Amino acid sequence: MAQVMEKNAQDNWWGEGEADRPEDQGNADLFDHESSVIAYNKSPFAASLPWLSVGAFVTLLIQGTALTAPGGLELCFMEGFNLLFVGALLIWLMDDAKLGTRISVDPTDSRIWVGHRGFRTELEPKLIIEYESSDYVRIMTRTEPGREGGTATYRDICICQSGTPPKTISSTNGPLSKSRARRMGKSIARAAGLDYRKK
Repeated sequence: MAQVMEKNAQDNWWGEGEADRPEDQGNADLFDHESSVIAYNKSPFAASLPWLSVGAFVTLLIQGTALTAPGGLELCFMEGFNLLFVGALLIWLMDDAKLGTRISVDPTDSRIWVGHRGFRTELEPKLIIEYESSDYVRIMTRTEPGREGGTATYRDICICQSGTPPKTISSTNGPLSKSRARRMGKSIARAAGLDYRKK
């Protein structure tokens, strides 16, 4: 669940591991834990809940069908498929290093940081954007080709300034992406002392 405008003092959620890419190394040393403000925070557990719900639903569905199986072979096949599905889902969730997200704002140095972590990985802040007082936050919508010939809609939380392309802080998609992006954008704008504009 998002924690809005919470001070980032004495918080050990940020990791001290190596950065994912060579060009990001050293950014963690610039991160100021004392002056930073958490604008958005979603733990790996909270991010995995929708997937765990899917796993539980599929398990219940398979177990209900298995009870009416006419023979032992069909029962073994259903139970094996259930174990394989749940096992693959858990392995995928455990290996996803970008499951959790935290966005922090350092108003002292006018910097926005973002980091990801998984169940088995530590989170390291990375410098994403340096902003100015004349900038503003805006949600922009884009579409990309999806599965089976459809399209996927993404909401980008951006820092905008006149005369330059928008700088994307984070993106979200899904059924609740519009309200989630709006909530994140307003929180980031409030933490950074910037305007939030709908258009």
